[in-house]
Amino acid sequence: MPGLAPSIHVLLPRAEAGEGRDKPRHDEPSCEITDHRTQMAKSLIELRADFQHLRRWRKSVEQAQSYTFKAVITIIVAGFVGAVWLGIKVMLGK
Repeated sequence: MPGLAPSIHVLLPRAEAGEGRDKPRHDEPSCEITDHRTQMAKSLIELRADFQHLRRWRKSVEQAQSYTFKAVITIIVAGFVGAVWLGIKVMLGK
């Protein structure tokens, strides 16, 4: 029988004494966990950087809106003062 010889080792008793675990140092944290924690920490740092960027962008938009509001008010006031000046000039010119 060609297939019988390779599986005989399953029936033989194990010569090594141990806890029956497949992997040594089974209870210690594996590299996968520390890699996961490292990746999580990097993700949190990137997230923090993204929020800082969004905060700066929001503040610059608010500042631009403030400047726009001030510019619109200045234009309206300048137009009103110009109209008053023109009215006074016309009234005094008659």
